Amino acid sequence: MSMQPEVTASAGDAHATTAERVAIEHVSHWYETNAENIQALSDIDLRVEPGEFVCIVGASGCGKTTLLQMLAGFLTPTEGRLTMGSEPITQPDPVRGVVFQQPNLYPWLNVRDNVNFGPRMRNESKGSYGPRVEQMLELVGLADFAERAPYELSGGMQQRAAIARALVNEPDVLLMDEPFGALDALTRERLQEELLAIWRQTRKTVFFITHSVEEAVYLGTRVLVMSPRPGRVVLDRDVRVPALRDASPQEVRASKEFAELREEIALTIYRGSDV
Repeated sequence: MSMQPEVTASAGDAHATTAERVAIEHVSHWYETNAENIQALSDIDLRVEPGEFVCIVGASGCGKTTLLQMLAGFLTPTEGRLTMGSEPITQPDPVRGVVFQQPNLYPWLNVRDNVNFGPRMRNESKGSYGPRVEQMLELVGLADFAERAPYELSGGMQQRAAIARALVNEPDVLLMDEPFGALDALTRERLQEELLAIWRQTRKTVFFITHSVEEAVYLGTRVLVMSPRPGRVVLDRDVRVPALRDASPQEVRASKEFAELREEIALTIYRGSDV
């Protein structure tokens, strides 16, 4: 159940992604423990088209992060498979960038060297990655802080650096695991706007995990609700609210469409059952 983003055409559209479809095919997963096997996911079956912004919500422990780890190639499903185009997802790959809840910046490197860490580890030439690094620093608003150490930045600025570090590898897919969860409300809203601006310009496919229903409805072109463990998709909704057009954040959150979808998703989570 997908849709193409209904954003106003802009110069940034020239950078539309050429990514391939991501397919999650009847994926189930168990964790083995000394006492028992715990089922984390049950028969997840999804297709995500290039350029979609997919937000995943659900109660704690429902398997959201497990699913994201599989999309990243960090974890292999017990049953089923994940593919990107015709290629199976079996290991990490620069075409899928990951941003975690904590920025995880290297404290001994400045911001620029944190951002260029991936290209350097792949032995790219500085002539190749240098301009790209500067472009990403500009994109996330950190060009004037490139020589600063991570401890000199606020939490929001550190998370911007982490996003730049993921984007500099030119991924087709951006995987984000509650990246704003540890931030204060004002910083969180500001970074939501910045992330939407980046997405509109780059057209990356985004998988975004959050515990905030409002954040999911505001950011996503599509929202998935997962049931309590074992996690399965109990609601799959396209988002058709003014956030995808030119309305202000206040107008979006005050719209009837926004309120109705927010209520439907919240009720689904609280009920923990199909609608």
